[in-house]
Amino acid sequence: MQNAEPRLAPGWAFFVSPLRDGDSECANAPNYGSEFKQARPTSPSSGPLLVEIHERLAGVVIECLPWPDFVARYDSPTTLFYLDPPYWGSETDYGAGVFTRADFIRLAVRLAAISGRFILSVSDVPETRDAFARFAIESVATRYTVAGGKWSDVAEIIVTGPAKEPLTAVRDLLSP
Repeated sequence: MQNAEPRLAPGWAFFVSPLRDGDSECANAPNYGSEFKQARPTSPSSGPLLVEIHERLAGVVIECLPWPDFVARYDSPTTLFYLDPPYWGSETDYGAGVFTRADFIRLAVRLAAISGRFILSVSDVPETRDAFARFAIESVATRYTVAGGKWSDVAEIIVTGPAKEPLTAVRDLLSP
């Protein structure tokens, strides 16, 4: 990264090299529907973009852990989890053994015991409604595609809970 702030060079290398060269652990991880082809910076002049990304994500934690370990590590009264398990019947989409059908029940049981709050989106089928019935459920219509295939109109549920009190207000780190 030439002609840029020296403190951005490691970020540039982390951000671009795996995407361009495919030589890191991240490059081999499942991408869960994200593609970086159009969004990645293409030149060292993207230094300001890295600064903006850093500022917007300063309070965000991104981890690659099994979901039970992630929830156990980060649960607190001020935590808001967003969970996006695979659709019912598509449990192997995230990889063999990553999430099983029995994990829907395990996840519901674990979420009932957290200190924080959560938002979960999943397919709207009787089995997921049953698994998460103890929480607030809202039906929504959405569209999605897998691996750049044909768009599908689908029904999802947004499941929320279970905090006993509202979270204290915090500064919105994602607004420009």
